[in-house]
Amino acid sequence: MARKTTLKDYIAYNIPRYEIGGTNGNAFLKFYLNKDDVVIADGGSMCYMDGSISLTLKKPKKGGGIFGKIMKSLSGESFFSSYFVGGEDANGAVLALSTPLPGDIIALPIKAGETWTLSAGSFLAASSNIKVSGAFKFKGILSWGNDEGMFRTTVTAEDTNGVVFVESYGHIEKHVLKAGQTLKVDNEGFLACMKGTDYTLAKAGKSIIGSWFSSEGLVMTFQGPCILYTQSKGIKQLADVLGNAIGKKQGKNSSILSNAVNVMD
Repeated sequence: MARKTTLKDYIAYNIPRYEIGGTNGNAFLKFYLNKDDVVIADGGSMCYMDGSISLTLKKPKKGGGIFGKIMKSLSGESFFSSYFVGGEDANGAVLALSTPLPGDIIALPIKAGETWTLSAGSFLAASSNIKVSGAFKFKGILSWGNDEGMFRTTVTAEDTNGVVFVESYGHIEKHVLKAGQTLKVDNEGFLACMKGTDYTLAKAGKSIIGSWFSSEGLVMTFQGPCILYTQSKGIKQLADVLGNAIGKKQGKNSSILSNAVNVMD
């Protein structure tokens, strides 16, 4: 599933040479840095790097300040981003980034002046000209307890074109909605859309009880024309499965222990 940069990428989007490798559902990202190349990455995403690459937490010239960092952390990203810099001897020096959950990675080109909104925790890396921050998105009382939360990650190419690498839990799918088209997306299935793409947040069923019994919570309804990306899995779904399994195991162990105590009595 290897996807590599082209000469057009280098020139038009200010990004060092990169490769998205691995298998479907288990992707990783590699950069090949030369001297003074800079890549921004989410804290804790580095898998390995060449000895000629240095790591710094130095704030970029336009980093959004302390408020931007607080909003960024509330949206599920690390409070500090990591900045990887190609050193004097760097010549195609390898930097490998990985994701905490099995899923895919896409390279999202962003033109100068554009801002995209990302699902909480889905930012992996970006070209050095990208500003990463957080945004408050309140959609009424239903926002409280919404798995997507009221805080989202925002990425902006302020002066020149750039590239953002977005990670998912599960498979990534691109949707291009025409005027008049609508798409209902489970709130955990949302991954990315351009800022200004509005949506409504509502119950999946006709009633709260119906939504609860159907195990479908809230849905985001997008109206075309717009472009958005979705992911096929949700972290809460995984947590629910593991929680049920652990609960059953603990219950079984508790029952065995209780029987043992009764025998001893």
